[in-house]
Amino acid sequence: MLVIHAIDYRASKAGSFIASLYRLTSQLSQRGVQSLLVAPETSEEQPWAQAFAARGVEVVKTPSYAALSAIVTKRRPDIVHAHFSGYIVPATLASLATKTRVIWHVHSAMLSPRSPLRKANRALKYRILSRRANAILTVSERLQQELLSLGVPRSRLSVVDNAVDTNHFRLPTLDERQTARRFLGLENGRLALLFFGRDGHIKGADLFASALGQLPEGPAVICVASPREVVSMIAQHAKVISTGIVADPRPFYWAADALAMPSRHEGTPLTLLEARATGLPAIVSTIPAFEDVASKDEGVIVSDHLDPRAFARSLMEPLERRPISADARENISLDAWCQKVFAHYAMSPLGLSAIS
Repeated sequence: MLVIHAIDYRASKAGSFIASLYRLTSQLSQRGVQSLLVAPETSEEQPWAQAFAARGVEVVKTPSYAALSAIVTKRRPDIVHAHFSGYIVPATLASLATKTRVIWHVHSAMLSPRSPLRKANRALKYRILSRRANAILTVSERLQQELLSLGVPRSRLSVVDNAVDTNHFRLPTLDERQTARRFLGLENGRLALLFFGRDGHIKGADLFASALGQLPEGPAVICVASPREVVSMIAQHAKVISTGIVADPRPFYWAADALAMPSRHEGTPLTLLEARATGLPAIVSTIPAFEDVASKDEGVIVSDHLDPRAFARSLMEPLERRPISADARENISLDAWCQKVFAHYAMSPLGLSAIS
């Protein structure tokens, strides 16, 4: 039996999404199911792609999304699991002539297309093509509602919460926290905020800088994977520790006092789950994805990101590092995520129920 994992993933850092796929392909292998990873050509030399190959998972690069069609036609997999957006259409069209089961996995917030052509393509994709998908998985209830509004049949939709390695992302000991702060040169008692600014506009770097400008004393800001212009913007109001792209952000969660996420758009960001798994409190924007998480987690504080004074007040409030509940921790674990995915694989009439 064969499962194709088609991932529109171009980041150099593996992150928790790749960790989830590592666990999934490993558990499939233990059950006698072969995995084939299809990814964009630009991902070929990334360490995470090479790590899949080292684990015995065949990796195929594609020069275009459409190239997936030929792979599906030739390999005739039992399942194509398409993550993000790029491979969804070719995976679905190619499956029309086969018995391949197609699963869409939608991770990102649905932004409104600007051109009439893109709007028409979206309508065709979600109102019509989605009816050929065997299951459409979303990372949050709110994202599921967005897809319903676009015409996706409710019968196809299921929520599968994102996951992180909860053995790795855990509360630090006092010594681990102090070591992490010393490594970054953080003085005792100085407020340290953590910010991931890969896309300055989406992550609200300008909103964050405006809020920092309202603070009586500039805190230290640990900027992870942030471009130069984002770092320069924030450096006008705070001491900046710029880490660049890192393989493992855990020491920064341990060193910080709070995670700042004044994002304009998000799905359910894995950085937020990683932070909360370490007990780090988070100050987040008033967008639906965050409000859903905050309704279930006291460690996530929603604040008006469009009001610099309001967001600054939230940043100044003393916040205690507290663990998430045992149930919440289990729900976001990699093993729980795999079991939720297997539940949809198991619906195949081709005998894949053996993996559940």
